[in-house]
Amino acid sequence: MNKSTEVQRVSKLMAHRKMCSRREAEKLIDSGAVLVNGEVLKEQGVKVAVNSTISIIEEKDNLLSKQFAILFHKPDGIVSNLPQDEQKAAFELISEENLTGDIPKEKLEMILKDIPDYAVAGRLDRASRGALILTNNGRLVKAITGGNKIKKVYTVRVESDVNETMLKELNGVIHLAGDTLKPMVVKKINDRTLIFELIEGKKHQIRRVCRIVNLNVMSLFRTDVGVLSVLNLPEGNWRMITKEEIEVFIKT
Repeated sequence: MNKSTEVQRVSKLMAHRKMCSRREAEKLIDSGAVLVNGEVLKEQGVKVAVNSTISIIEEKDNLLSKQFAILFHKPDGIVSNLPQDEQKAAFELISEENLTGDIPKEKLEMILKDIPDYAVAGRLDRASRGALILTNNGRLVKAITGGNKIKKVYTVRVESDVNETMLKELNGVIHLAGDTLKPMVVKKINDRTLIFELIEGKKHQIRRVCRIVNLNVMSLFRTDVGVLSVLNLPEGNWRMITKEEIEVFIKT
């Protein structure tokens, strides 16, 4: 089937072209903000040729203009999301007092109002600290969690000394629960401190691979996610992620 005859849902095409997420595309279609070959799309589920021209009516692009993303330096003991019992979630620490940088008052009020509904793009477990991204931008969430292209950097402190055999094994082929992990880069800073660089994030991946080589993780600090770093952001504070930074992720 050639491009002129192959068809696909408009919302799926928009997501594939990284115009927005599929959910965002559906909302834009409902609001009458989507043009296909110059005509307003009036209903969901319509399939069109995959080489169709799709655009968003600029003056109706309110949904995407209200998309924000923040970088939060999550402390140890705070859950990324879905708190249980007496646990405190990351969004509860997002306040004007903990803001680094300046944000227009209207934008700040909008973020603080909606922050409980923001998605976490790559969670950190409760016992870990460091870079956490919260956003209502579906394209950004997909770029960080779905593509396995974004590098994450962790400083890891372990309980006992790391020898060269352990280091070689950590940099080799590792299997977890029957899955082969994508290659990691693990560097030794000193006898009990390692730097991990990885492009995927299986649940408790670093803690689990350390146990394979008989190392017990004492502390885990995610310093970087792609172009973002919390090394200059105080623990417990947050800042806006710029449009330029978001575009870097989406284009990766």
